[in-house]
Amino acid sequence: MSLLTVTGFRRSRCTIAGEARVRSVHGECLAPVVDLSLSGIKLRRPPQFEPPVGHPVEMELRCGPGQGATLVVRGRVVRRDSDQLALRFERLSPLIERDLQGLLDAYGVLRDDAEGA
Repeated sequence: MSLLTVTGFRRSRCTIAGEARVRSVHGECLAPVVDLSLSGIKLRRPPQFEPPVGHPVEMELRCGPGQGATLVVRGRVVRRDSDQLALRFERLSPLIERDLQGLLDAYGVLRDDAEGA
């Protein structure tokens, strides 16, 4: 069983250098990564990019030194506020899940829960 099949389980979030190109029917943006986990990502949201909560997105995630590692994943908007966008990944293949875990292990810094949501 994949770690991602356990519902209601909050995974550890890591800070990691990177950016994501996010595409939806509401437009496209390039946004810096705030934090990343196996279940989703939080980004700094450009003011002009306002996809509604619940809408699907596709993202090209680039992270690591020089942002040389790239993953393409699908997700949904789960939260949007004035300056951040939270996305939950959907249907990650075992290969993408493994690559994402490798990025987190190699370049991620585990967040302290006291740093906020």
